[in-house]
Amino acid sequence: MFRVKRYYSKITNVYNDINLLSKKPQTSTNLNGLIEFGNINKKKNIVYASQYMYNELPIRFAHKIKDLDSLPYDLYNNLYINTIRNWYITSFDDMLNLKYPTDFNDSLEMVCTIENIYNRHSPTLITMANGIQSIKNEKIDINENDIQTFLNKFYMSRIGIRVLLSHYSMIFKKTNTYEYGIINTKCSPYNIIKDVTTDINSMCENSNIEPVEININHNTITFPYISSHLYYILFEVLKNSVKATHDFNKTKLPPIKIELLNDNNWIIIKVSDLGGGISPTSYDKIWNYFYTTAENPINIIDNDFSINTPLSGFGYGLPITKLYLKYFGGHINICSNHNYGTDTYILLRVNGDFNEPLL
Repeated sequence: MFRVKRYYSKITNVYNDINLLSKKPQTSTNLNGLIEFGNINKKKNIVYASQYMYNELPIRFAHKIKDLDSLPYDLYNNLYINTIRNWYITSFDDMLNLKYPTDFNDSLEMVCTIENIYNRHSPTLITMANGIQSIKNEKIDINENDIQTFLNKFYMSRIGIRVLLSHYSMIFKKTNTYEYGIINTKCSPYNIIKDVTTDINSMCENSNIEPVEININHNTITFPYISSHLYYILFEVLKNSVKATHDFNKTKLPPIKIELLNDNNWIIIKVSDLGGGISPTSYDKIWNYFYTTAENPINIIDNDFSINTPLSGFGYGLPITKLYLKYFGGHINICSNHNYGTDTYILLRVNGDFNEPLL
């Protein structure tokens, strides 16, 4: 493992460091690697994890900064986007000023910096959404395909950084035998579906909306995964099914059916609703950021989604869901019959040996 040289501690300007490290390749990881690094009982592994973070994060931050610098139409000058860029520069600086970890105590000292960086970047999704929306409001003539490509790359990279930051922090907060950082080695899709169902029903009741019956076959399969990622994925899919069921069926609400299947390589979660399906004109748009079927789309400029998560209207749900699945080699396929219903297939790899995609 190479060691990042501390040019910034000398006379060299921070931007020279960014240019230098942005030319270095990022090093991918996978679920199995994260589990190995996340064993708090093996302090030697924790030190290796700390050294990986020490070397890898400045490189990833440098890549992000250069990506933002290369945005077309001078979009990097946008107030919101420039704010995000400054966060990455600050985090880059924080990492370069850390002591190289050589023992477990050094690893413990690194945790505070990692948590500060994690918290600093927590508003990134909503801040970027505000930036793109403000650009649209200014009616700047931009190619939406360019923006779509940029956002896919930006958010996939962000997922990778967030996984590393949160995993490292949670290594030192182990709560049960099956948890290694943020990885639950006994992640149960069935239990998470039940939790999501309970939460969506509560949201419906709080919004004075009749809950939709959700039926699921019992399946005891468990596998190593990030439970919070799977929760988010299932929440977005079921939320869409509940809304479609309400919109299409004005009287009696038909149930949503969930089938949980698996073999030695894949877990398949099939969500079937009778919510009228997706119109042919809308089908190609469902993966686009800011596309929403809500009659009164939410003004993202005025809403903090870390505080209030509406049932619909943000428009980021499916695109981000697709990236979360892709991050560990999964897929989402949507088969829709217009004026009838939709089948959504969520495919998850059972084995954790798929390397994260580095764009």
